[in-house]
Amino acid sequence: CSSDLPNGLGIVDVVSGAWFSDRVVLNEHIGLGVYDVLCAHGYTVFALSPGSVTKCTGLDMVRHVHAGIRHIKARSKDFSIDASRLALAGASAGGHLAALAALNPRPAHARSQDIFRQQDTTVPGVGLFFPPTDLVDYGGKPFDFMHVEGLRLDTLLFEDGIQRHSSEEVTQRLEELSPVRQIGEFLPPFLLIHGDADPIVPISQSERLVAAIQGAGGNATLI
Repeated sequence: CSSDLPNGLGIVDVVSGAWFSDRVVLNEHIGLGVYDVLCAHGYTVFALSPGSVTKCTGLDMVRHVHAGIRHIKARSKDFSIDASRLALAGASAGGHLAALAALNPRPAHARSQDIFRQQDTTVPGVGLFFPPTDLVDYGGKPFDFMHVEGLRLDTLLFEDGIQRHSSEEVTQRLEELSPVRQIGEFLPPFLLIHGDADPIVPISQSERLVAAIQGAGGNATLI
């Protein structure tokens, strides 16, 4: 969506719930009114579908977020936005994927004939609602991919599930999919919003990410 009085700033909302992305999840985001508020303030909002665990692993979905960022930046003039000021947002699983994409940006390939790959995927800011951030230590134990809201999510790690993979391989993949364990040199400012009575994603998940970013010298705030 966009505003009648655009401010030249874009926000990419990674639309995913329990690592599923479909029209139902999009309608939930629309129904909450967040898009209306942002658009009313002049932001151009992009709803990005990263894929679902029925078809994609977590790493696949992060790559899809990067591809979406490249696409929007390459067409920034068409959207009347500043490509250097494109922010990321997401709630729950969407926030998890947005955090991973923001902390592991992909470089531009200036010599590529693909105009989209000529764009990098860095973002100057990230806004997250109750994101899972540490799948190795999820409230004192590893994330339970077999019992989350009655869903089977082990294919988030590997296309063929986790049964054929060693505990070492599973742990390594859990670390790769944990934003708190992917803190590097690039640290855009983060704003997190999380309820302290959340029964599915413990508030400690947001607290851990804020502490990790701040500990690395970055800027992160939790409301």
